Amino acid sequence: MNNQINYLQLVLTFATVVSTTLLTWFLNSVSKRNEIKLVNYHKDQIDKTKELYSKLSDINILINYFFLDDRNPLSLGEFKGRITQLTKSFQYSYSFFLRNRILFPDELKIKLENYFQEFRKRRKVLFAQKETIEHVEQQYEYDDLGNLYEEEMYVNSIIEAFVKKEEIIELRNSSKQILTDLETYFKKLVN
Repeated sequence: MNNQINYLQLVLTFATVVSTTLLTWFLNSVSKRNEIKLVNYHKDQIDKTKELYSKLSDINILINYFFLDDRNPLSLGEFKGRITQLTKSFQYSYSFFLRNRILFPDELKIKLENYFQEFRKRRKVLFAQKETIEHVEQQYEYDDLGNLYEEEMYVNSIIEAFVKKEEIIELRNSSKQILTDLETYFKKLVN
Protein backbone atom coordinates (compact mmCIF):
# COMPACT_ATOMS: atom_id res chain seq x y z
CA MET A 1 0.00 0.00 0.00
CA ASN A 2 2.85 2.32 0.79
CA ASN A 3 4.24 1.60 -2.68
CA GLN A 4 0.93 2.47 -4.23
CA ILE A 5 0.81 5.80 -2.38
CA ASN A 6 4.38 6.58 -3.44
CA TYR A 7 3.49 5.61 -6.99
CA LEU A 8 0.40 7.86 -6.96
CA GLN A 9 2.43 10.74 -5.53
CA LEU A 10 5.02 10.23 -8.26
CA VAL A 11 2.33 10.18 -10.96
CA LEU A 12 0.66 13.29 -9.54
CA THR A 13 4.00 15.09 -9.31
CA PHE A 14 4.82 14.11 -12.89
CA ALA A 15 1.36 15.20 -14.09
CA THR A 16 1.73 18.53 -12.25
CA VAL A 17 5.15 19.17 -13.81
CA VAL A 18 3.91 18.24 -17.29
CA SER A 19 0.75 20.33 -17.01
CA THR A 20 2.69 23.29 -15.58
CA THR A 21 5.22 23.02 -18.40
CA LEU A 22 2.47 22.80 -21.04
CA LEU A 23 0.58 25.71 -19.49
CA THR A 24 3.76 27.81 -19.38
CA TRP A 25 4.55 26.93 -22.99
CA PHE A 26 0.99 27.82 -24.07
CA LEU A 27 0.99 31.16 -22.22
CA ASN A 28 4.40 32.04 -23.65
CA SER A 29 3.17 31.15 -27.13
CA VAL A 30 0.08 33.33 -26.78
CA SER A 31 2.17 36.14 -25.32
CA LYS A 32 4.67 35.98 -28.20
CA ARG A 33 1.84 36.01 -30.77
CA ASN A 34 0.34 39.08 -29.12
CA GLU A 35 3.78 40.69 -28.95
CA ILE A 36 4.30 40.02 -32.66
CA LYS A 37 0.89 41.52 -33.45
CA LEU A 38 1.76 44.65 -31.47
CA VAL A 39 5.15 44.94 -33.16
CA ASN A 40 3.49 44.60 -36.59
CA TYR A 41 0.83 47.16 -35.65
CA HIS A 42 3.50 49.60 -34.46
CA LYS A 43 5.51 49.05 -37.65
CA ASP A 44 2.36 49.70 -39.72
CA GLN A 45 1.76 52.93 -37.80
CA ILE A 46 5.30 54.09 -38.52
CA ASP A 47 5.16 53.12 -42.20
CA LYS A 48 1.76 54.70 -42.85
CA THR A 49 2.69 57.86 -40.97
CA LYS A 50 5.82 58.23 -43.11
CA GLU A 51 3.82 57.60 -46.28
CA LEU A 52 1.10 60.09 -45.35
CA TYR A 53 3.77 62.63 -44.42
CA SER A 54 5.32 62.17 -47.84
CA LYS A 55 1.99 62.67 -49.61
CA LEU A 56 1.15 65.77 -47.56
CA SER A 57 4.66 67.11 -48.17
CA ASP A 58 3.94 66.87 -51.90
CA ILE A 59 0.84 69.01 -51.37
CA ASN A 60 2.84 71.51 -49.34
CA ILE A 61 5.54 71.70 -52.02
CA LEU A 62 2.95 72.23 -54.75
CA ILE A 63 1.28 75.02 -52.77
CA ASN A 64 4.66 76.66 -52.18
CA TYR A 65 5.43 76.53 -55.91
CA PHE A 66 2.86 79.25 -56.39
CA PHE A 67 4.73 81.47 -53.93
CA LEU A 68 8.29 80.81 -55.17
CA ASP A 69 8.21 81.13 -58.93
CA ASP A 70 8.64 84.86 -59.38
CA ARG A 71 12.05 84.42 -61.07
CA ASN A 72 10.82 81.83 -63.60
CA PRO A 73 7.44 82.93 -64.86
CA LEU A 74 4.95 80.17 -65.52
CA SER A 75 2.97 79.81 -68.69
CA LEU A 76 -0.78 79.49 -68.43
CA GLY A 77 -0.48 75.77 -69.13
CA GLU A 78 2.11 75.27 -66.39
CA PHE A 79 0.03 77.21 -63.89
CA LYS A 80 -3.08 75.22 -64.76
CA GLY A 81 -1.01 72.00 -64.60
CA ARG A 82 0.16 72.81 -61.10
CA ILE A 83 -3.40 73.39 -59.95
CA THR A 84 -4.42 70.05 -61.47
CA GLN A 85 -1.45 68.32 -59.87
CA LEU A 86 -2.30 69.88 -56.50
CA THR A 87 -5.91 68.68 -56.60
CA LYS A 88 -4.82 65.18 -57.65
CA SER A 89 -2.25 65.03 -54.85
CA PHE A 90 -4.98 66.04 -52.43
CA GLN A 91 -7.26 63.24 -53.69
CA TYR A 92 -4.49 60.63 -53.35
CA SER A 93 -3.59 61.82 -49.86
CA TYR A 94 -7.19 61.89 -48.71
CA SER A 95 -7.87 58.40 -50.11
CA PHE A 96 -4.73 57.10 -48.42
CA PHE A 97 -5.80 58.63 -45.10
CA LEU A 98 -9.28 57.11 -45.33
CA ARG A 99 -7.84 53.64 -46.00
CA ASN A 100 -5.41 53.89 -43.08
CA ARG A 101 -7.17 56.09 -40.55
CA ILE A 102 -7.50 53.19 -38.13
CA LEU A 103 -3.76 53.41 -37.48
CA PHE A 104 -3.80 57.02 -36.26
CA PRO A 105 -4.74 58.19 -32.77
CA ASP A 106 -8.04 60.04 -32.35
CA GLU A 107 -6.45 63.45 -31.74
CA LEU A 108 -4.43 63.26 -34.95
CA LYS A 109 -7.39 61.86 -36.91
CA ILE A 110 -9.43 64.90 -35.95
CA LYS A 111 -6.64 67.25 -37.09
CA LEU A 112 -6.25 65.37 -40.38
CA GLU A 113 -10.01 65.31 -41.01
CA ASN A 114 -10.17 69.06 -40.35
CA TYR A 115 -7.26 69.65 -42.72
CA PHE A 116 -8.87 67.62 -45.51
CA GLN A 117 -12.22 69.29 -44.93
CA GLU A 118 -10.58 72.73 -45.11
CA PHE A 119 -8.76 71.75 -48.29
CA ARG A 120 -12.04 70.62 -49.88
CA LYS A 121 -13.52 74.05 -49.12
CA ARG A 122 -10.47 75.82 -50.54
CA ARG A 123 -10.48 73.61 -53.61
CA LYS A 124 -13.30 75.74 -55.02
CA VAL A 125 -10.83 78.61 -55.34
CA LEU A 126 -8.44 76.33 -57.23
CA PHE A 127 -11.16 75.19 -59.63
CA ALA A 128 -12.30 78.77 -60.22
CA GLN A 129 -8.71 79.77 -60.96
CA LYS A 130 -8.34 76.87 -63.37
CA GLU A 131 -11.53 77.95 -65.20
CA THR A 132 -10.19 81.50 -65.45
CA ILE A 133 -6.98 80.20 -66.98
CA GLU A 134 -8.89 78.08 -69.49
CA HIS A 135 -10.91 81.14 -70.47
CA VAL A 136 -7.74 83.23 -70.91
CA GLU A 137 -6.09 80.46 -72.96
CA GLN A 138 -8.93 80.66 -75.44
CA GLN A 139 -8.40 84.41 -75.86
CA TYR A 140 -4.70 84.30 -76.74
CA GLU A 141 -3.36 83.42 -80.14
CA TYR A 142 0.02 81.78 -79.87
CA ASP A 143 3.06 82.45 -82.00
CA ASP A 144 5.23 79.60 -83.30
CA LEU A 145 6.86 79.09 -79.91
CA GLY A 146 3.60 79.24 -77.98
CA ASN A 147 4.89 82.13 -75.87
CA LEU A 148 3.70 85.69 -75.72
CA TYR A 149 5.02 88.48 -73.61
CA GLU A 150 1.46 89.56 -72.89
CA GLU A 151 0.59 86.11 -71.66
CA GLU A 152 3.60 86.09 -69.32
CA MET A 153 2.63 89.42 -67.83
CA TYR A 154 -0.97 88.32 -67.44
CA VAL A 155 -0.02 85.02 -65.82
CA ASN A 156 2.22 86.85 -63.37
CA SER A 157 -0.66 89.12 -62.40
CA ILE A 158 -2.96 86.08 -62.00
CA ILE A 159 -0.42 84.32 -59.76
CA GLU A 160 0.18 87.46 -57.68
CA ALA A 161 -3.55 87.83 -57.09
CA PHE A 162 -3.90 84.09 -56.47
CA VAL A 163 -1.24 83.87 -53.74
CA LYS A 164 -2.70 86.90 -51.98
CA LYS A 165 -6.10 85.26 -51.61
CA GLU A 166 -6.92 84.51 -48.00
CA GLU A 167 -7.96 80.95 -48.87
CA ILE A 168 -4.59 80.16 -50.44
CA ILE A 169 -2.64 81.69 -47.56
CA GLU A 170 -4.73 79.69 -45.07
CA LEU A 171 -4.22 76.54 -47.12
CA ARG A 172 -0.47 77.10 -47.10
CA ASN A 173 -0.45 77.65 -43.33
CA SER A 174 -2.63 74.63 -42.57
CA SER A 175 -0.42 72.46 -44.79
CA LYS A 176 2.63 73.49 -42.77
CA GLN A 177 0.78 72.85 -39.51
CA ILE A 178 -0.46 69.37 -40.40
CA LEU A 179 3.09 68.39 -41.38
CA THR A 180 4.30 69.63 -37.98
CA ASP A 181 1.59 67.59 -36.26
CA LEU A 182 2.59 64.47 -38.20
CA GLU A 183 6.26 65.02 -37.36
CA THR A 184 5.41 65.27 -33.66
CA TYR A 185 3.35 62.08 -33.80
CA PHE A 186 6.10 60.27 -35.70
CA LYS A 187 8.71 61.25 -33.11
CA LYS A 188 6.47 59.83 -30.38
CA LEU A 189 6.13 56.59 -32.33
CA VAL A 190 9.83 56.01 -32.79
CA ASN A 191 10.92 57.04 -29.28
